[in-house]
Amino acid sequence: MPRIGKLLLAPLVVAVLLGGLYCLNHLSSPSRPKEPGDSKPVLANTEYEWPVTDREQPLPGVLVEPPKPPRDAVPPVIRHLTTLIGQMGQSRAVSSIALAADGKLMAVGGQDSIARCWDLTTGGEVRSFLGHEMEVSSVALSRDGKRLVTGSGDASARLWDIATGKEIRAFRGHTAGLTSVALSSDGKWLATGSWDKTARLWDPATGKVVHVLSEHTDSVTSIALSSDGKWLLTGSFDKTARLWDTATGKEVRVLQGHDHYVAAVAFSADDQWLVTGSFDKSAKLWNLAGECVRTFQGHSKWVDAVALSADGRRLITGSIDNTARIWDLATGVESCVCHGHTGPVRAVALAASGDRLITGSSDGTTRVWHAASGRELCRLISNREVPWIVFDAEGRYDSGGKEKGHVEGLEWFFRSEPISQTELRDRYYDGGLLAKCLGFNNEPLRRAEPRR
Repeated sequence: MPRIGKLLLAPLVVAVLLGGLYCLNHLSSPSRPKEPGDSKPVLANTEYEWPVTDREQPLPGVLVEPPKPPRDAVPPVIRHLTTLIGQMGQSRAVSSIALAADGKLMAVGGQDSIARCWDLTTGGEVRSFLGHEMEVSSVALSRDGKRLVTGSGDASARLWDIATGKEIRAFRGHTAGLTSVALSSDGKWLATGSWDKTARLWDPATGKVVHVLSEHTDSVTSIALSSDGKWLLTGSFDKTARLWDTATGKEVRVLQGHDHYVAAVAFSADDQWLVTGSFDKSAKLWNLAGECVRTFQGHSKWVDAVALSADGRRLITGSIDNTARIWDLATGVESCVCHGHTGPVRAVALAASGDRLITGSSDGTTRVWHAASGRELCRLISNREVPWIVFDAEGRYDSGGKEKGHVEGLEWFFRSEPISQTELRDRYYDGGLLAKCLGFNNEPLRRAEPRR
């Protein structure tokens, strides 16, 4: 063989040998020895992890033995089933979350082109909204909780009646997918932002566009309307955020200071402060004069979602680093980090009570956290074929099946042993689990009975 051929072949041979040794090592690795006491289930999917407690925890899926943990490891992890997540429509990614003004209704937009509304007082999904042809990238709720606005990658926004689930009106005119939607408190304005580098202000009553805002030089990534409807805030890949007068459609202020794309924007409840999140891994607080008052740094990757608490004292950020963080707005000090998502956190919202944080992620889950400690309380998943499921770390669950506690189309296991739906329901079903975790239902959580 020519010398040049031997030189080129050598690295390939080394790679093959190393690959073979890696496979041999993993194939010959002994399975984790069985822990004393209750057996603990592990579900196949390395993307969705949740440290288990001392109790056995049932979750839907097919079980595999986990790798042997290090000597000082915490208990083994629970993992969702890969095929389950594949068939869970919305679980491919949660794109957006919106809460009604009274905090009792939640809207969630997903990659499966469906928006869903949840009644948080009962803890159940109440309606799905189908009509978009691509991902529902953004959702917004009217102040009275009777109307839903959705924005999609199909370049349209739609207005829905929540009570009936019927589409009231479609808003078309953008030449590229929508990234963000907003609805003013008085219902006068519907705003949209798009990859086509524009934001638009529409009349919700007629569906006609009133203003096209085209000063940005790159895609508009996020928009927010002030509570009085007088101002629109937009963020863009041109590294700026801009403040607009909704009555005239004129640009009022340009916020410059980020070193990279602006991915998220928000107003404070009193409309006196503006917040931006950026690919430069920071969030910034601005006054209406366009001056940066404070910078919040701590995320290891870009900030993709921002929100402010109703009392104006806390900032919530979601990041591609898979975490959500809560900050003291006055000092800039980070007060809480929520770890657990296994994909980018794309949406954040603080519950009306102020003590619960809700996040949505590309990992396919919407999760509820204790805002003071960062402890995960429960998570929920919706899909096209299988009813919604809410479950917590102890194994308790609630579901939307035709029969209470029965989840059609899913199999449940304890280690490698399947468990019947009847036994599962008797031991772990806890109706209204989501409402209990959010504080709308004061009944105690049921005791999760261990199965030995």
